[in-house]
Amino acid sequence: MKRKVIFTLLGVVTTFLLCILIGVGVTKLSKPHSTEEIITILAEKPGYRSDVTIEVVNDMQTLVYTGHQTYKKNVAYKLDLNGGRNFTFKGDEITVVDKENSKDYKLDKSFDEVFKYGFIGEYIGLIYTNEDIGYKKETINDEDFLLIEILIPGSNRNLFKGIMYVSIKDNLPKKLVIYDEKEKERVRYTYDNFNWTEKINDEEL
Repeated sequence: MKRKVIFTLLGVVTTFLLCILIGVGVTKLSKPHSTEEIITILAEKPGYRSDVTIEVVNDMQTLVYTGHQTYKKNVAYKLDLNGGRNFTFKGDEITVVDKENSKDYKLDKSFDEVFKYGFIGEYIGLIYTNEDIGYKKETINDEDFLLIEILIPGSNRNLFKGIMYVSIKDNLPKKLVIYDEKEKERVRYTYDNFNWTEKINDEEL
């Protein structure tokens, strides 16, 4: 009889401990990251692939580009636009391949101020060279976002500051908006099918 009571008590204690451990595990998994942790995640990820829609807004019209980004930290990053053009950013150069017109050429990286800031590493890298940075949290359609606001360096008044929207739930960038000095939207980048990955070959870039 005593042995049966002991086994029963052990079973109750074991079940209780398992519940505690499971509860702790769930809490850890569901706990949102802090602002600093999200920034670190964005800065340290080795690479990603993502579909992207880029909307360039001027006073007359909105130009829309769609394509795919491939990014490998400290190596290169590439934008493949639907329609046959691709831009590879490596070091201080941009290699442009225009398949439709059978042309390819190189440009200085400073020549482009629209496509490059759409890459997560390029934008987040501004944090470490810029003192004018702001963070805030905002809920949009029941989803919590961290907004990362950075002033864009240079003299282009149409590219004055950016605000990146990062989902707090999964730490994935969802959108980046760049404003002019009058607070008008000038460029919008929307990311879809975003996937962090270490499996990017140099040959892809």
